[in-house]
Amino acid sequence: MFWPSRHPFFLLALWSAGVFLHSSPLSAQLSPTELEDIGFTDLQTLLGGSLPTGQGVSATQVEAPESGSYRPNVADFTGKAFSFPSGGNLSISSHATIVGQYLYGSSAISPNVGSSSSNASIAVYDANNWLGGTFLYGNTPSVLPLVETNPIQNHSWIGSTGNVTIDTEILRRFDYMLRRDNVLATVGVNNGSGNSLPALLAQSHNALAVGLSNGDHSSGVTSLDGGGRTKPDIVVPVSATSWAAPTVAAAGALLLQSARADSTLVHASKSEVLRSILLAGASKEESEFSTAWTNSESSPLDGRYGAGELDVETSYRILNGGEFNASNTSVTADRGWDFGTSSIGSPQYYFIDLPAGTTAFSLTASLVWNSIVEATDTNPSPFATSYSFSTIVPNLDLRLYSATGFVVEGQIAASLSPSDNLELIYAKSLSPGRYALSVTSDTAAMDYGIAWTASVPEPASVFLLLAATVFLWFARTPQKRF
Repeated sequence: MFWPSRHPFFLLALWSAGVFLHSSPLSAQLSPTELEDIGFTDLQTLLGGSLPTGQGVSATQVEAPESGSYRPNVADFTGKAFSFPSGGNLSISSHATIVGQYLYGSSAISPNVGSSSSNASIAVYDANNWLGGTFLYGNTPSVLPLVETNPIQNHSWIGSTGNVTIDTEILRRFDYMLRRDNVLATVGVNNGSGNSLPALLAQSHNALAVGLSNGDHSSGVTSLDGGGRTKPDIVVPVSATSWAAPTVAAAGALLLQSARADSTLVHASKSEVLRSILLAGASKEESEFSTAWTNSESSPLDGRYGAGELDVETSYRILNGGEFNASNTSVTADRGWDFGTSSIGSPQYYFIDLPAGTTAFSLTASLVWNSIVEATDTNPSPFATSYSFSTIVPNLDLRLYSATGFVVEGQIAASLSPSDNLELIYAKSLSPGRYALSVTSDTAAMDYGIAWTASVPEPASVFLLLAATVFLWFARTPQKRF
């Protein structure tokens, strides 16, 4: 399979097969332990029969060809409405089938994604064909990317043309489409911690790059279309990134169904908000992490674990905490979100009260916005159209302050990345009182999603800690051990 450049006489091999499947051990869907790890078991207990299932949500699955085939076994997915815009080989791909099981299978966390009974559907593409002639049109300068009508896309493949200019063009077309069409896209990084960060599509601005909770995946900073952005964005406790990406996509579908069902939550259907809620909900204290999660003012994500491990229950609680507009005169809940708009020189404030009764609050807040990719016709009429794509990344910052009333006081934490189109704060050991999140921007009227959650030790954990302390006090011996 070859990828033609804009010069028809020059051909570049796209890694000989066009794109690579992630080198992934075949496995079943999420195990009970994995479901518990990502908070889904707790969400089931919380919601019972009201648990969202992805009903009414359509998805697009893009697959690298496996022995010429990219199609899942539709016989394994009864009640789904499939389309195959790439046409071609009718044989079955085991990789595509398993990705489908994680995204919309009967045991997935959103099993009703693509159900025909709710007028939803699943479009499946051959990745080479999707990159070229049926969707992105990366080799056709006169055509813009196809309009995506499905709100969820999953990409469990990696690739490169071997040419920085063409790879950048593909990424820009991808980011252009994601922002224009309001799409939540999940893309896998490569498996294996010794591998480099792939060009396609993990270096996108506007998608979620997904890795593994055990850290055995490629990670690092981007070098294409704006260097220095940390990837992956989030991790999942499964065996391969091919399964991790659709798990996050399924979580997004679960949240999207909930947002659509409640008119007060409708703005959470914006891709910036969904990404922000997923990142704010991610857990940072996980036994699978070989090193402690950490970030800094200039690097909002951990260098290996991104925002942390997917936590569906916490993200759902953030979503249902409600939307709170920025205000200088009102207080939000300790969990919530906003689809906001930036203003130059005028910080957007979100005041949060942490109630008395504990002394060890943790607060996580994430801020997400899309890069702006502009498509400019470089051939004035009457010449043939030829689009050139360029990327603008507005710089938004996130800060956390203490506050009295509605007066902001000392800064506690900040996320001020000069490169990323997201910011994240994780502040621990906060005392009861009033705090303020602040969003500032160098660009006016920039849409963003912000989400936050405050947590406290569970009562049972506090009791056990107290009991253990009392026991150790009376049973203390000269020997001491952590």
